[in-house]
Amino acid sequence: MGVAPVVPETGLAFLLVAAIGGLAIVLDHVVLTARMPLLAGVGLVAVSLIPTIAIPSDVDVVAFVLLAAALLFLLRVDTRARTATETRARSPHLFGVSATALGVAAVAVIVAIVATPLLPQPGLRFATGGTGGVGTTINPNLELGNDLRQPREVDVLTVRTTAPTAPYLRAVTLSTFDGTVWQPDSSDTVPVPTDGPVFDAPAVDGDITLADWTTTVTVDQLDSPWLPVPYPASTVSGLTGDWLGMPQNRTVVTRAGSTRDQVYEVQANVPRPTLEQIRARSTGGSGVDASLSALPADVPAVIGDTAREVTAGAQNPYDQLIALQSWFRGSSFRYSLDAPVDAGFDGAGLDAVADFLQVKAGYCVHYASAFAVMARTLGIPSRIVIGYLPGTASSIPQQGGTEYTVSSSQLHAWPETYFEGIGWVPFEPTNSLGVPTNFASGTTGGGTTAPTTPEEDAAAPDAAPSAAPSQA
Repeated sequence: MGVAPVVPETGLAFLLVAAIGGLAIVLDHVVLTARMPLLAGVGLVAVSLIPTIAIPSDVDVVAFVLLAAALLFLLRVDTRARTATETRARSPHLFGVSATALGVAAVAVIVAIVATPLLPQPGLRFATGGTGGVGTTINPNLELGNDLRQPREVDVLTVRTTAPTAPYLRAVTLSTFDGTVWQPDSSDTVPVPTDGPVFDAPAVDGDITLADWTTTVTVDQLDSPWLPVPYPASTVSGLTGDWLGMPQNRTVVTRAGSTRDQVYEVQANVPRPTLEQIRARSTGGSGVDASLSALPADVPAVIGDTAREVTAGAQNPYDQLIALQSWFRGSSFRYSLDAPVDAGFDGAGLDAVADFLQVKAGYCVHYASAFAVMARTLGIPSRIVIGYLPGTASSIPQQGGTEYTVSSSQLHAWPETYFEGIGWVPFEPTNSLGVPTNFASGTTGGGTTAPTTPEEDAAAPDAAPSAAPSQA
């Protein structure tokens, strides 16, 4: 039948309706025949937990209130059943039980209404939109396989940009790696003003050129607390609701609102070094947190050995990274959503990376994690970004920029590495997707070109660095 959320087809709808009808008959028997209404309540709770376990999301106040009302009704039925044969002298006690039940109901409703908006977002997992259907959920914990394996795709964003190539739109960065899981970054936030910059301009070296680009995003079918933005954003305008910016990684989030139906404009100041400039830069430095290069002690030998073998002969960190990128995009690797599941390594941990390097087949999560871990074995700070590929051009270039349509199938993960005096630079190791990062000699623009094959219908990260220096 597939993975959650599945497509609401006719057959599935029939099975669900039949299951609900069967459950109603069973509960009716439990309550009226077996006279165990509280046991029926256990069944109601179990059924209500299934959607939450399958697709973690925000608390649904209405569903919670209805469930509480059903449980209280069953409690009342149980109370009446147990006291029906008692004498009239017990009636004050019955009234007390009823009053207690009503009091509990009132408290439950009040707590649900007041406390739910104050609850934190569940695990940084994006909520599924009510009308968005398939593809409106993003999992920033690098569990993207289920989303990418959906049988149907929908348009989630429309992007218009003045940049020469459409930028990636990021939702969240992941920097902390314990050998099993990449943890989403969290940091102090600042309010997004209605006008004026959210973030300072990138703090790059004086000889690095900055290009100013404007990107307008229209949200079609994405319901998320995280705002997809190009990087490095400086100004975000046009949003409705209360939004917060994270200066540490230049992402934008809301605690109570949603991306649904938002139309916003982002100004980005993108560093544009030449090939010679980036080759001359070191990675790391005193301004970079050591955790960005940290790895557990039990890294499988195949990972470090392979990284050193692939980059042998490279004279600087940039050439090492280009060697890794070219190796992953070579003919020995292939893009596959099924191979990791079939081979039992569908994850981003060290064991999954080691297996991926042997099988040489996987999707963006495996390429991004392997690249980031191998970069760290070489002493290069790295992190992973979750967001969207730029999509497919839906208009010809004009004065207001080129328009792109982003679909749910373009949910993506890619690695970034840090260069001193330049910032975070994206790379595209995923085989057969996007355009690889490649800086041109003696120019201030990257050497990327637009995709020309059907498999490469979404541009890769722009060859320019995607961030100012930061610690996350």
